[in-house]
Parts: sequence; structure tokens; C-alpha cells
Amino acid sequence: MNELYAVADGEYGRYRDDTGAWTGMVGDVVGGTADIAVAIVSITSRRQEVGDFTLPFYANGITFAMRKSQSSKSNWGFVRPFEGTLWATILMTAVAVAIFQGVANCVTKQRDPETEEYVHPERGTLAAEAGFWGHAWESLVVLVQLSPDFLPRSLSGRIVTFFWCIGVLVATSTYTANLAAFLTVSSAESSISSPEDLLTQTEYTYGAVEPYSSYTQFQTTTAEPYHSLGLYMQANKESVLVQSVAEGLEKARAENYALFTDSAELDYAVSRRPCTLKTVGRLFWQTGFGFFLPKDSPYVVEFNRAILRAEEQGVTGELDHKWIRSQECDGSAESNLGSEVIGLQDLLGVFVLVYGGMGLGLLALVGEFIYACAQDVTRSPDKPRTLREAVAMRLWSVVSPLSNLLSPRRITSNSTNASNYADCEEGFQLQFLSQTPDVPTSQTAY
Repeated sequence: MNELYAVADGEYGRYRDDTGAWTGMVGDVVGGTADIAVAIVSITSRRQEVGDFTLPFYANGITFAMRKSQSSKSNWGFVRPFEGTLWATILMTAVAVAIFQGVANCVTKQRDPETEEYVHPERGTLAAEAGFWGHAWESLVVLVQLSPDFLPRSLSGRIVTFFWCIGVLVATSTYTANLAAFLTVSSAESSISSPEDLLTQTEYTYGAVEPYSSYTQFQTTTAEPYHSLGLYMQANKESVLVQSVAEGLEKARAENYALFTDSAELDYAVSRRPCTLKTVGRLFWQTGFGFFLPKDSPYVVEFNRAILRAEEQGVTGELDHKWIRSQECDGSAESNLGSEVIGLQDLLGVFVLVYGGMGLGLLALVGEFIYACAQDVTRSPDKPRTLREAVAMRLWSVVSPLSNLLSPRRITSNSTNASNYADCEEGFQLQFLSQTPDVPTSQTAY
């Protein structure tokens, strides 16, 4: 070779109907500017009409590349089906329901006139013995779908529990379904395994390199599905056609886009970092790359012999492994695809239902509270005498346990303890004497 140069337009060669001439390498060879085109020139019948190709020195076909799924493995993958805001809202709602149930249990107890204590009428049952924290805990148990030990005794508590259980049922079912989708390959990307699949979906666009012969073949073929693919590319050429393989690869990495071009170039690109692309589907239009020479060139036979000799000796396989198929990307970056993460907006109606139920339960709770205070006035002969006093006493019964927990304990002196003990002893003696049975006189004299 006396000279090796790059063509001015950077194209391999295509026939332009508007000028009636060939461009790129093919044009230079046909025009006599060059003696041979040494490059990855695809062997096509149209080019074969104006020149001679050698035997394929590299087997090639057409396929398409698209980006791999983007997902990362984590020990906390089980929280991925829901967004963080949705998890926080669920926990806040659970706490709100628990507080409501605890308060509803305390303010709806009946007042015992004899002991002046607020108790449930069904003494001895779990619901009657459980206090604020017991009822609050039962509401939290529902969140993990465990059966509670008892149900709320008040009407307001049962109303809130009903709506809370509906919300938990919907949230749990949604979480289970979305978690299964995250653990299986079920997205649109995983379902695309052939050119036919691209025609039956709408999430991915697809195109080709406009100066390449592969795009020309899409325009001239009558075989399906390639004819339909070509019609789509022609109708959307402004958005799906690119001017170079590098531009198409960047578009595939950044968008939901599939690039059709020579399999050799795609194999070269996807086997190197950043390892975000993959080739999909079988090869079609398999021809190969060949050296392009002028028509009836005497060097075609010599090149064919050298190509066959290189294949028989395994030289072409070694070159392919060394230069085309790199080991930078071994396929481990391919990961399972998942479903879309569920956000707060998707389940907003469920929380509206739950908080609406809590509002309805609050109205019922106010009615129960007023009714219980009225019963306190009716049953007690001494106090409370008015409804206002009953409300104050009942509210104090709810607040006082909390104030006792927050206030420090009082330490009494020894003298005070001694006097208290003496009072208790005297009271015990009086009570004992008062309970002594009557004794006959004769036995008393004895």
C-alpha cells in the first residue's frame, strides 16, 4: 500500500438518488480515487453491482442494543416496594390509631358508685383488664395481620378498628404484589427479546444509523417484521435516526431507545465499560464484512486465499477475542427488573378512608363520653352532681395516671410512717372486735 487515508465524508458508502453517485469509501473506489476499501464494509447486493467484495473476513449481521436494567442489590431490598414517605405515613397512622384506641378505652369506662373507680362492666375479661397500652398494642398488632386478643368494647373503637383493618388489608396486598414484582423479571424491558417484541410495545423507541446500509435495508425490505420497523423509522426519522454509532449508543444509554446496527460494532460497545448496554435478539441479514475493490480487480482472488488461510489457522478467532469481545463486562451487571415503586399518591385514598373513619369514630367517642358522664350523675347519689363535674372527674381519671408517672415520688419520714402504721393497727383492732361473735353469759363468767 502506498497510502492509507480516511474518506472526507466519513461514510462507508451509500447511493444517493438525488446526485446519482456513491458516497464514502465505495464512492472513492468506484471513482478510481482508491484501489481498495479496508474497513468494516457490509457486503450488500447493491454495492456488489458496482464493485467486487472479498470473502467475509468477519461474520456480521444486524441486531439491536438497549440499556440494561438499573437496580442495585441491598440488604434492605424488602422496603423498596414502597417509598419512604409512604412507609412514614403508614407508621404515623398506626400510632394515631393506637392512641385513639387507648384514649377511647379510658374515657368510656363506667364509674362504680361504691368504689368511685372507672371500670368496664365486663370485669374479668381481657378487654376489661387491659388499659391504655393494652388497647394501643392491639391496634399495632393489626398492622402485621396478627389476630388481636380482644376487640374494642366501645362503639368508637370498633368503628376505627373497622376502617383501620381495611387500610391494612389494602396496604398489605399492594406491598405483597409489588414485592413479588421486584423479585421477578416482569417489566417491559425484560419482555423485549426480538425485533417482533418492539412492534408490540410503546415504552421503547428504536432507530438506526442513517448513513449505514442497515437503514437502507430497512427501507427496501418487504419481509416482516423488518418492513414495519422501517416504516416506523421513516415516520419518526427526526427523533429515532442518528448519524453515528457513538451517537446512537449514547442515546440508548440515556433513554428508552433501541439501536439497530451491525452486530460487530454493538458487540464491541457492550463488552466495554460502562457496561450499561446489552445486545438483544438473534442476528438477521447475516452477510459479513469484506474488502471492497473495483469491478474485476485481480486482487480479489489473492485476498480470498489469505482470508481462508487465516480462518483455517484460527487467526480470525484470536483477533476477534482480542479486539472485539472484551472481558471488561462479563454480564454480571445484568440484574433483575422490578415494578414501579408505590408512592404516597398511589395509596392516598386508603389514608383518606382510614382518617375519615377516625373522624367518624371521634364523633361517636364524643357521644359515648357525654352519655357516660350523664350516667355518672344518675347513678351516684353524692358526686358528681352535675354533668360538668362528671366531665371533669372523668377527664382527671384519664390524665392522673400519666401525671403520676411523670411526677417524682414523695418520701415520707419515719415518724409519719410510724403514725400511719399505728393508725392502721388501731383500725385493724377495731374492725376485729367489731366482727367478734356474741358469747353466752355463762361462758363469759367462766
